[in-house]
Amino acid sequence: MTFDNYMNQEEIFEEAFELLGDRMVIFHAKDFIVKGSSLKQVPVGQGLLNYDKLFSLIRKTKPFIDILIEGTKEPFIDESIMYLRGKYSKGHAF
Repeated sequence: MTFDNYMNQEEIFEEAFELLGDRMVIFHAKDFIVKGSSLKQVPVGQGLLNYDKLFSLIRKTKPFIDILIEGTKEPFIDESIMYLRGKYSKGHAF
């Protein structure tokens, strides 16, 4: 994602799953904010990435895919894990 297309992230996710879904084997969780005219990486759960949309696609097509947290460091790791678990289970009956 770039500064020029981050506002279209839902469409980007849909296209990526349509084109690459059957070949996806792992997901790298990241997050970002807009700073000036660029995207700056922030701890997962503290940015603008639409995890609701992303996880709805993952649940439909790759429900057991492994997720790696990328770019998140202490002291935010536990918080980011809880955020991702909450987002993934949203709308998912257990």
